[in-house]
Amino acid sequence: MVCGLITRVNLVPLANRSDFTPCRVVMQAFRSMGYNKLELNNAMMKKINVLSSLLLILLLIAPVIANAQAATQTLSFSPESSITVDGTSNRDNWTVTAQSFEGQVTMNNNGDAPVAETVELTIPVQNMAGGKSSIMDRLMRNALKATQHPEITYVLNSMEVGSSSGDRVVYQTTGDLTLAGVTNTIEMEVEGTRLDNGSYQFTGSYPLNMNDYGIDAPTAMFGALVTGEDVTIHFDMIATE
Repeated sequence: MVCGLITRVNLVPLANRSDFTPCRVVMQAFRSMGYNKLELNNAMMKKINVLSSLLLILLLIAPVIANAQAATQTLSFSPESSITVDGTSNRDNWTVTAQSFEGQVTMNNNGDAPVAETVELTIPVQNMAGGKSSIMDRLMRNALKATQHPEITYVLNSMEVGSSSGDRVVYQTTGDLTLAGVTNTIEMEVEGTRLDNGSYQFTGSYPLNMNDYGIDAPTAMFGALVTGEDVTIHFDMIATE
């Protein structure tokens, strides 16, 4: 459309002027179509009014957007966090620890107590180790089918405030835990605390039966070592920016 308007104008006299600008070309094109200066000014004023209205709307909603962004935090689990699994055997109790993991938490700070909107956690099975017995570590990884399913994952479904006292909040949560390729929805009570540096600490434990995930309790030495099918997962997670 603009090109069609410009073809109506003889550009040679305009181009020779010291104050030649593209805007002058467009203005001349409109005049060649019969628009007078007053009509052009009216058209420009309408555009200015529209732009002013848009600017006013942006100024009004900017604080709302800023507050919404400030109310939501995306945090990562720090290396200070810990995840352990405690179990039993006919010889001795055992513990394995997640040597590495990664995950994120999205916290919503609106309301009386902060609530996690999302939690995603991934633990490489190969990085689960007890540090005492390489045999036990190998048995555990085999039981978790590390070759076929190299990761343990947890995804939060919901978090509700159960009770709160100061910076300490007790949450009731549900989420999907995946072990050895099997996913079950679990319910956990989690204690959360907002730390002085703005980070969050989440602690809790969850009793788990290996059979629920199709895992056979590890055995070794022709049955001389037999582990129990019930284990307990303990976690102390620090979520920080």
